[in-house]
Amino acid sequence: MAALTPAPIGHEALMGRFLRAMGEERLHHAWLLHGMRGIGKSMLAARMAAAYLCTAPTASGPCGECHGCRIGTAGAHPDMRLVALADGKRDISIEQVRELLHFLSLSGSESLRRAVVLEDAELLNVQAANALLKGLEEPAPGSLLLIVCNDLMRLPATIRSRCMLEHAAPLNDDDMRRALAGMDIDADFSGLVLSLAHGCPGRVQCLQDARIGEALRAWQRLTANLASADLGAVQDWLGKHLEAVPRALVTDLVLDALQQRLEAIRRRQQGHPALRVFYEIWTQPLITCGKSSFITNLLDIDGLHNVFAGIDQETVRVSVESVVRAKPRIVLVPAGGHRLAARRRFWQRWLGKDVRVMAVNANLLQRPGPRLLAGLEQLQREVSAQP
Repeated sequence: MAALTPAPIGHEALMGRFLRAMGEERLHHAWLLHGMRGIGKSMLAARMAAAYLCTAPTASGPCGECHGCRIGTAGAHPDMRLVALADGKRDISIEQVRELLHFLSLSGSESLRRAVVLEDAELLNVQAANALLKGLEEPAPGSLLLIVCNDLMRLPATIRSRCMLEHAAPLNDDDMRRALAGMDIDADFSGLVLSLAHGCPGRVQCLQDARIGEALRAWQRLTANLASADLGAVQDWLGKHLEAVPRALVTDLVLDALQQRLEAIRRRQQGHPALRVFYEIWTQPLITCGKSSFITNLLDIDGLHNVFAGIDQETVRVSVESVVRAKPRIVLVPAGGHRLAARRRFWQRWLGKDVRVMAVNANLLQRPGPRLLAGLEQLQREVSAQP
C-alpha cells in the first residue's frame, strides 16, 4: 500500500463522518466512495484505511506517529491492501476479488483489523462482481472494504445496496486553489487549469509538464472561433500533440469555446422582450416547427418566441388564418432573392405592412457545431439591425 496520505482537500466532511462512525463503533464494513474521476477518492480511501488501522486516530485522521502509521508511511503495513486494475487488463478479475476476500478473512498481523482499498470498481467483470457480492453479504469480523468507483451506475444494484454510499463531490474554487498549490504547475497556466479542472485536481495533473500546458494554450487560441479556424494549423497541432495531451482536455477547450459563444448570444438578449416569430419551413402545404423542434429551442436562445411552440410536435401543418391569429411580428423564410420578395409580399398582404419578413440561413441553423452558432449570431444581428 502507498505511503500515508495527507488530509484530503475538499472531503473533510466525508472523512469526518467516517471517523465519527469509527469512534462510535458503528462503522459499516463496506464504504463505497463514488464521484467524478480525479477528485481524490483514492487518496481519501487510503487515508480512511490508515485511520482504521491507527492505534490512536485523531479528529482529522491517523495520528502519523504510532507503529501502524509508521509502517503505513513506509508502504509496508501488513494489514492493508490495494486492489486495482492490473496493467494491460480491461477489467478486474474474479481472481483479484477472491484474493482480497481471502486477505480480509485472515487475522490481522498488527491488530484484529484488516483494510482493503478496491479502486476502479466499475471495471469489475461479472464473475468478479458476483464474488464481491458474496463477500459483502458475509463480512469477516474486523474487515473494512473501501470501494472507489468513478461510475456508480456501472456497479450492480446488489453491490450498491450492501455498501455505505458516499458521494465525493468536485472541489469548490477555494479548495481547488489549495489543491493546485501543492502541484508543480506554472502560475502562467492558473486560468487554464481552473477552467479545465471542473473541481477535479487529477484532471490537470498533466499540466505539471510545461510542454502540455503550452500545447493546450496553443489549442485554446486555435479553437477560440472554430467557424473561422485555420484548418491546416488545427491538423498540424493534432498531429504533434494529440498523443501526449489528454483527449478529455482537448475536447473541453473546444466545448468551452462553443459555450462561451452561446452564453454571449444569451447575454445580448437579456432584458429584451421575446419577439413573436413564425418560422416558415414549407409553403405548400404551410409547415412550421412545433414545441419539440430543435429550431424552436434555437429561436428561444436568440430571444425569439415561436408562435406555434405550444403544439407538442416537431413539425406542424398550419393554415394562413391560424398564422394571422397568432400575430407574429417576424416571419422567417429559408429563402432569398426573388423568392424572399414574393414571400414578403404574401405575408405583408395577410399580416400587414409592419410585419418583418426576413431570410434565414436554414443550413446554418440545422447543422450542429460552430456553424450553428454562426447561424444564431447572424440571425441575432439581422433581427437587431432592422427596426
